[in-house]
Amino acid sequence: MADATQQKPAAAPARFRQAHPEDVYEIAGWIRSRRDCELWAGPWLPYPLDAELLPADIDLYGADSIAMVEKDRLVAFGQLMYVDTQRSHLARIIVAPNERGRGRGRALIGELIRRAREQGYACISLYVNRGNPAALALYRRFGFRRAPRPPGEQASSDSVYMLCRPDRLPTEPD
Repeated sequence: MADATQQKPAAAPARFRQAHPEDVYEIAGWIRSRRDCELWAGPWLPYPLDAELLPADIDLYGADSIAMVEKDRLVAFGQLMYVDTQRSHLARIIVAPNERGRGRGRALIGELIRRAREQGYACISLYVNRGNPAALALYRRFGFRRAPRPPGEQASSDSVYMLCRPDRLPTEPD
């Protein structure tokens, strides 16, 4: 995956909508290796991806699955999962390979935080692969901090659990 720290020209404005299965089929084309798959969805998603099964594999309809589009072209995707009445969870954040480094991830995270805040969640959690420094840095800029993993949650040994309170978070990073 490209290093998101290399800045490209600013991206044109995009809009957000509910994701469709066709979006997930397109995302399957962005995932070129087992490593890409693990960075995106953790070690439990089977690789190579089966595009037809992918919507069910990632619980497309059980989460708030958001597509970021520009001129009807998918540029990013992410999910806001509702863990319980107090905590929501960011999952499966991905930016199209040719859109990385243009602020798309920042805009998507801001939108997901806005939605969690709007729905009144007390905290937002996420797992991020410790080998993804660009994502770690982005989440820190939004106010996410490392925290102990909740009891009973499975996680890869390569992942870092992070937590924040949306009422204290900007929808744009510092």
